[in-house]
Amino acid sequence: MTSKKRKWLVGLAVLVVLGGAGGGFAAMKMKEKAAAEAKKKADEAKGPPMVEFVPSEIGQVSQRSLSRTVLASGSLVASRSATVRSKVGAEVRSISLREGDSVALGQAIAQLDVVESTERVRAAQGLVAAAEARAANAKTTRDTQKRLLDQAYISAAAFDGYESGYKAALGDLDSAKANAALARQSVADSATRAPMAGVVAKRFVNPGEKIGFDAPLVQIVDLSSLELQAWVDPEVAGSLKIGQAVTVQVSGFEQELAGSLARVMPAVDPATRQLGIVVALKPHKLPLKAGLDASAKLSFAAAASLSTVVPGNAMQSANGEPFLWVLQSKPADSQVLGTTTVQRLRVSTGTRDDAAGVVAVSASAPMPAGTQVLVGRYDGLKDGQTVRRVAVKTPPVVAPVAPAASAVASSVQK
Repeated sequence: MTSKKRKWLVGLAVLVVLGGAGGGFAAMKMKEKAAAEAKKKADEAKGPPMVEFVPSEIGQVSQRSLSRTVLASGSLVASRSATVRSKVGAEVRSISLREGDSVALGQAIAQLDVVESTERVRAAQGLVAAAEARAANAKTTRDTQKRLLDQAYISAAAFDGYESGYKAALGDLDSAKANAALARQSVADSATRAPMAGVVAKRFVNPGEKIGFDAPLVQIVDLSSLELQAWVDPEVAGSLKIGQAVTVQVSGFEQELAGSLARVMPAVDPATRQLGIVVALKPHKLPLKAGLDASAKLSFAAAASLSTVVPGNAMQSANGEPFLWVLQSKPADSQVLGTTTVQRLRVSTGTRDDAAGVVAVSASAPMPAGTQVLVGRYDGLKDGQTVRRVAVKTPPVVAPVAPAASAVASSVQK
């Protein structure tokens, strides 16, 4: 067989193999496409996947007597605090106090440069000495002229001029003495001292700084006077009583503190529409700090009648109207797993017990104890939708991965 004929036969064989492989690949792709279309039609026939809920996502309606416990959030503040300010404009020579340092009553806070104030004192004292000399000279002259007046050597009108000069000299002397007293007070004011015992909460200046009149130096707080400033809903304003017992939980501390309601603000905050309260803490040994977040638990007398309550996180809201997602099943079947429907039920809310995590509700439709409600937020649900109660949610089905085209090409090459 000639080489030319051999090459022709080899080429023909290659074309046959490639044609068969291409036909097989096309047939496989058509088969995959048909299977995908069949699966799509089957899924469409089944409809959207059913929503499932586990027991932790389902709560129950109950009947109970609400004790009405309200939680108020706020922070600790010191009722006794002071900001030490400079009474003179001067340069800060030294200040050793820092945040956290303890301060005693009357302790020196900072040392200010008093050279200028001292020189003002010397100048004022010189003016006082000059005024005293002028006043003494005016008095001598006035006494001399008084004797001449008594002997009728001068007229009364002439003597009145000397009398007026003497009184003017006395006025100048009083003014000079007052200026000298102010200058000495300025020197005394440069020695800043703590007006109360406490702890330095903030230092505002450093050595070498030039400060003006009334500039803040340090802020002192008395940690023994800490109290809780918190906010509550105005609806409990009528139930608040000065002196009532309060339980306080401070952030970062496990131990609860006892306290009492000390004050109630006279007006509701216009921005938050919350009512401010002040809780006085009873003696304790915790190292509390001003500014720590804290919450107060206020308990009120329980109502005599039973209320229909639901978990607080079961409450839903749309356009400002509260409602519940209620599972349409009998309370006796509440533990039975299976399909049911959900109903969107509009309700009215009443007393809320924050400690128990429940809220009283009322609705036009009956809600006996044991009725199941969904807890949490579910925006995708529709009224009357079928759902399933399950013990464990079914994991999503992952579609099998189609063979890669490279694998087909590899088999063709073989």
